[in-house]
Amino acid sequence: QEVARDATPQAVYWKSGSVPLLDIQAEFDPYRPRETQNQLIEEFGPQRVTVVVVKGASHALPVENPKAAAEALVSFAKKLK
Repeated sequence: QEVARDATPQAVYWKSGSVPLLDIQAEFDPYRPRETQNQLIEEFGPQRVTVVVVKGASHALPVENPKAAAEALVSFAKKLK
């Protein structure tokens, strides 16, 4: 899998598919600054991407706030058809 991934340019597969995407972001994630919040929306469109920002969390979001992470997942899943 790693060899195939490394041998395939990201542009070839990155926008494939049409399934809805959930982007759960931590408000204070040092690896995901606030100015990149809409990055996936800009790339894939607002019809496809849902962004949920968990307030007060950092990079270890599922450990820091598992309830908020789970609620985001459940809410998103309930909207899928």
